[in-house]
Order: sequence, then structure tokens, then C-alpha cells
Amino acid sequence: MRTQHTIRRIMLKYCYLFVVAGILSYILSELVVIGSEIISNAINAMFDGDNIDIEYVAGNTLLIIIISMVVTYIKSITNELFSIKVQKDCKNITVESLERVQYRFFEKNEGTIINKLTSDINDMGKLLSEIFPEILQYAVTIITISIALVKMNWLIFAGIVVTFPLVIFTSDMIAKKINDLARKRRGKYDELADIALDNIEGIEVAKAYAIEETLGLRVSSKAKEILKNEYSRNRYQALANGIVLLMKWVPSVGCSLIALFLVLKNTITIGEFMSFLVLFGKISTSLSELPFRIIDAREMLISVKRIEELLCAPKEVSGDYKGSELKNVENIIELKNVSFSYASGNTKCFENRILKDINVSIKQGEKVAIVGASGAGKSTLLKLLCGFEEVDEGDYYLCGQVFSKWDINEARRLISYVPQDSFLFPETILENLAYGAKNIDIEKVENACKKAGIYQKVCELPDGFNTEVGERGANLSGGERQRLSIARAIYKNSPIILLDEPTSALDEQTEKIISKTISENHENTVIIIAHRLSTIKNVDRIYCMDKGEIVEVGNHEELIRKNGIYAALYGKEAHN
Repeated sequence: MRTQHTIRRIMLKYCYLFVVAGILSYILSELVVIGSEIISNAINAMFDGDNIDIEYVAGNTLLIIIISMVVTYIKSITNELFSIKVQKDCKNITVESLERVQYRFFEKNEGTIINKLTSDINDMGKLLSEIFPEILQYAVTIITISIALVKMNWLIFAGIVVTFPLVIFTSDMIAKKINDLARKRRGKYDELADIALDNIEGIEVAKAYAIEETLGLRVSSKAKEILKNEYSRNRYQALANGIVLLMKWVPSVGCSLIALFLVLKNTITIGEFMSFLVLFGKISTSLSELPFRIIDAREMLISVKRIEELLCAPKEVSGDYKGSELKNVENIIELKNVSFSYASGNTKCFENRILKDINVSIKQGEKVAIVGASGAGKSTLLKLLCGFEEVDEGDYYLCGQVFSKWDINEARRLISYVPQDSFLFPETILENLAYGAKNIDIEKVENACKKAGIYQKVCELPDGFNTEVGERGANLSGGERQRLSIARAIYKNSPIILLDEPTSALDEQTEKIISKTISENHENTVIIIAHRLSTIKNVDRIYCMDKGEIVEVGNHEELIRKNGIYAALYGKEAHN
């Protein structure tokens, strides 16, 4: 589905509500015209010495007021309903779209995404519930009352026709400048949000190195840029206010003088003059406010475009293959001549490959370790196996099928992933362990915690499994978060378990428990990036990486006998 004009299509879906609001706006404007005619006729009758039917005038005026109140009430509900329905669909589509967006997009655009999901959607809500309905009301009022004024006397209407194009032209010129500044403002707010997120997530480092002041200067500098931009925007806004106000009073004075001249010449009656004052008061308000609302609308349409940019963010490749059962294939995971490089901006940097001609074959139930020095490409390889990244060259097969042909969600149901930095949702321990499960198996949860060496600790907590872990698991230690992350993977019980240095924050005793759990698990295929090489001595096969390449393959004893890179790494660890 094309997403470039998604929001516009949603608005068209509910345009019938907008049409209803337009009809109601016309009724309100027509009631003003009818009311002015009743008053005009009554005044003419008074000056002509005719009898005035007070009951008729008062009764009809009261009826018009009551009808206007009812119509205004219905119109307000219609406008709100239009806004709510469009916003609901936009939010649903945005969330669905974000679920399919590439992993790397989130890493690079945290602050921008947060701003678009909050302030931009709020601005869009204001645009739909306030600005668009007001523009419609003003436009309908101008058209309806203009027709009434033409019927009254074309000379009066001529004064409006002459000045109105000038008002629109002037406001349009200023609106373009205000829009440019508004677009810059939103971009700078995105940058400020990114800086603020960095400061919050890096607060531990900031305090440890006493660089809070330096980080604060980054925020202050960006805030000054925003302030400077806002000064410029406010100057243009003030200029717009002054010019449009001038354009409101010039035709008001001119048309009033014309009407008064026509009264003196007996071209129009006193009653028509009073009717003119009522109608012109209404149309002049609409004429003066319409340019403001157009400026506001054009500024807020930037938010709509920014949300559409979010909807157009690069999506993950997903096929339609849904392998409900594991096929009887020789290798559950297979990589053939796979190469990968990260993008620099929007362009892949093929000269600086992170992974080069990777060949891996892993059978169902095997325990495999990936080792190598820091920066060798181990974590990148695991992200590629999860489908967070796409291969540049070569083929990645999952259960005998090319990964790109898999439905991405079905493929990930086969995989449990424990990243280096264990992440917990701000929920209870139980909810974190069984996140997304419709029916939670308590016994299964307890067994998973026992295998991860965290069961005893959870039982010691006052609320046990109902303990709130806090934001990102802040109420727990690093080792506890890591063990819960491992327990979550065990609970999911996927055929494939990927562990990225799962024991880096654990003590030696707990590490042995988890290593034993992994070695005794004969059903699942386990791929582990080892923090300590002593924990992978019993795995079926070890892939040793160096500078993005697999340079050695074999079990522990075979690689030690080779006396290569693995043996050197193991010897260094043993010496330490």
C-alpha cells in the first residue's frame, strides 16, 4: 500500500462528515441572513409608520436563536467526530507501520519518532478539530453573506471584492515564510529530543566523568537556536496580524461610507442599512480570521507531512511463507557467502564490509558458539539472523527457506533473542517473562526462572512474580535483568535461541548454571556469543571470527590444537 498520501485518503474516507459540517455551516449563515431581513423589515416598518408585529419579530428571532444553538451543537459534534475518526485511523496505521519499519531506522531516529508520535499527531488533531472546521465555517459564511449583499446592492459588495484578494495575497506571502520557520523549528525540536535522550540514557557516564555541564551546554545551545527561530517566526506572525487587521478595517470603513451614501440617496432604506451592518460585521470577521486560519493550517500541515514521512520510513522485507511446522531439513540455519555492510546515510558503504563471505551451517538441536575479538562482527551476525538487517550478498536460509520469503513475524516466532543489553518493560516480572502470551503458564514460568538461576531471587521479593521491575528494569541489578532476559527466552521455547554474551553480568556460579542449562537442552538450537570462552567448551561447534570473516571452525579441542586465533584468545583468558 502506498503511504505517501495515506492521511489524505483517511480524510476522504470520512469526508461525508466534513460535508455535513459544511451544510450545517451554510444553515447557520443563512439563519444570520434571515434574521437580518426580519430586523430590516421591522425597522423599515417603524420608519414608514406601519404597525410592527412584535410577536412575529420576537418569536421568529427567538426561533432563529434556538435553531442556531441546535445546529451549532450538532456541527461541533460532527467536527469532533471527524477529528476523532481520522486521528484514530492515523494512529492505528502509524503503529502498524512502525511495526514493519526497519530496525536501523529506530536506532537513528528515536527523538524524531517520539516528537512525531506526540506533538505532530496533537497538531494534526487541532488541525482537524479546530482549524479545518473554522476555515469551512468562514468560507461558507463569506459566500452566503456575499450573495445576500449582492442582492442588497452591488456597490457595497464591490468594496469587499476589491480588498479581499489583497488580504489573501498578503497572508499567503507571510504564510510561506512562517511555514519555512515552522519546519525548521520542528527539525530543531527533533535534534533537541535526540540530545535529551542521549543525556538521560548516558546519565551514569555523565556523572561518572563529571560532564553534566558539557551535556547541559549541548541542550542550551540547541534551545538558543530554537529561541532565535521562534523570535523570527513571531515577528512575521505579528506582521501578519497587523496587515490583516488593516485589511479588515479599510473595507469596513469604505463599505460603511458607501452604504451611508446610498441611504442619503434613498437607494437603500434605513432597515437595509442596519441589515448591512449586521451582515458586514459577520463577513468582515470571517474575512479577517480566514487568512489567520489559512496560515495556521499551512503550518500544521507540516505535521501531517512529517507523519506521512514516518509512514514512508523503510520497511522490513517480509514474504508470505508461513512455515507452521519445522521442515525435515538438514540445516535449520544456513548462510551461504553472506556479506553485509551498514549504510552511511541512505547509501550502503560496500567498501567497508562488516561481514565478508560468511558460510555457516547449523543443524537442528546443535549448540554453536561464535567467538572473536571486539568488533569482529559477532553481534551483527546475530542481528542478521533475527532479520534486523538484510544481507547485501549471498543467501540466508531459515528451515530450508530463503529468509526474505518468510513472513517476518512467523520467522521470528521460531527465534528467541537475548541481546547484550537486557531490556525489560515497565511491567511486573511475570508480564515481562510471558510478554505477549495470551495464557500464562505459571509452572512454565517457574521452570524457566529455575533454568536461568533467578527463581530463588524472585521468590525472595515481597511481591514475587508480581514485582514491578521499573523503567527498563531499574529496580533490578544488571545480573538480575540479564537472568530474567534469559528466562524469557527459555519460556518462549522457540526452536532457535540466540544469545549475545548472555552471561557478561553474571557471577561464576550462575554462569555455570546457565551453561549447564544450555548444554542439557537437546531440543533447541542454541547460538551463543560467549563472554567467557570457558563456558563454551562443550558446544558442538565454534565459529571464530576476525575482522568480519570466519577464520576458524571446529570444536574446542580441535581449535586448541590448531593453535590459531581461538587458542590465543583462550590462552589469554586462562592467563588472566
